[in-house]
Amino acid sequence: MILDIEDGEKMRYGVLDSSLWHNRGDTGPSLAEQMIIKGCRWRPSDRSRGSRVAGKNEIHRRLQVDEFTEEPRLVFFNTCKHTISQLPAIPLDKNNPEDVDTNAEDHLYDALRYGIMTRPRSNLFDFDVSNLKTGFQAADSRFGY
Repeated sequence: MILDIEDGEKMRYGVLDSSLWHNRGDTGPSLAEQMIIKGCRWRPSDRSRGSRVAGKNEIHRRLQVDEFTEEPRLVFFNTCKHTISQLPAIPLDKNNPEDVDTNAEDHLYDALRYGIMTRPRSNLFDFDVSNLKTGFQAADSRFGY
């Protein structure tokens, strides 16, 4: 079904929840591997330590208007009605306000976060030369040389 939906589209890859890459006690390839064998192009989502909070922060950053271009950093099409309705209603985790409540309906939020985090957006003005660990000392901290 996925391949039928993507037919005629230029899909480089999709992001699949990393739990589908796990072998679940059965023999043979994981569910993700089975779909790849059929022709889907998947990347596993990032489930490393801190990735949920980093993803939440990146979503918040992209929901802002870029101060230099004055354009939105993230645009939702009107066909994304479920994401548009669910995103503002996702509650924060009571034990960790830096994260959302994973017991809430967060599937669309997770899909958005996975997609965004495969292409973290950076800006020329986000580059901080003082964080370089190369031993190089920039003469001009603004331009980095």
